[in-house]
Amino acid sequence: MFNERLQEALKKRNISGNALCKKLGIDNKNYTNWNNNKIPRGETLKEIAEILEVSIDWLLEKDKAPEPDEVQLLKNYQACDEAGKETIISVAELQAKRCRKVVTWKQTADEEQDEQDELKPFA
Repeated sequence: MFNERLQEALKKRNISGNALCKKLGIDNKNYTNWNNNKIPRGETLKEIAEILEVSIDWLLEKDKAPEPDEVQLLKNYQACDEAGKETIISVAELQAKRCRKVVTWKQTADEEQDEQDELKPFA
């Protein structure tokens, strides 16, 4: 729900609801409304997303919406020169390869155990 995502983003950025309203230049009653799951419209929603550094889709829990860390990673990437971008890509590829190996190893071990269990006669 919108209010849960809003609370999560506020906590991560260490911003209070009242401080958010102040930054937006709107009355604090809006924050109360958002906690009652009334979703802000248009420009207000866009500004909230910008201040909290999340996507509107993430706030609204849309399918395949990027997580805040993914949005931050993209912003950092875009701020880099070519050498920085190459470094980020290299590190990301290495980490992805490492993670795939861990998953593959675990899957292989689980599959081997399943095969051994199938080969055991009634015990």
